[in-house]
Amino acid sequence: MSLSNPENKESNSFEVIKRKDTLPGNTGLNLGILRFEIPPEREIPGIYQLDIWRNGTKDTSTFILKIDWEEMPLTLKNPEYAAESMYYILTDDEFNSLNKGSKRAIFKNILIYWRKQDPTPFTPYNEAMTEYFRRVDYAFFNFQTIRETDGSKTERGKIYILNGPPTKILRNMMSDGKISEIWLYEKSNQKFTFETSVTNEFYLKALEKIK
Repeated sequence: MSLSNPENKESNSFEVIKRKDTLPGNTGLNLGILRFEIPPEREIPGIYQLDIWRNGTKDTSTFILKIDWEEMPLTLKNPEYAAESMYYILTDDEFNSLNKGSKRAIFKNILIYWRKQDPTPFTPYNEAMTEYFRRVDYAFFNFQTIRETDGSKTERGKIYILNGPPTKILRNMMSDGKISEIWLYEKSNQKFTFETSVTNEFYLKALEKIK
């Protein structure tokens, strides 16, 4: 049995676990059940062709199936952008290695990287990867500025992606007309202070430990 992607002719064979069950009603017919697992690095959304054949014969059955990712973070729909958004957590060598090849190859590299960070490796759902890219989605839309339409590339966006939502946000208007925004992270005892510049964009002014 093999699963292939018609777009790039990529194909993989899988081991099949077979079981025969008798249909209800004592009809005498046997129901053949085939069960196979797709490796995590091959769980790339798209249209696939499933070919099933019996060894030693020319009997072949072909099925078209779709692999979809329910509630997939928007960032992951563009593998090149998803890889770019991981720059904050990668070394230069890791970043360059991740970005090699086609979009499918980059998506596969992303899955392989995050499989090592998966807190529940025996389940198909990777909480760490999903959380990271949901933060990128949030930062993109919520920290945009006039000069930077991609909020994930701003200083507030970077801190949000790396640390998640702060426990508390304190916002004040200063005497010189600038705005101060303090993000408190109680679990890590960190305080990030942002201030607006002359262009009204927030920049990171200070990082301190909460006393």
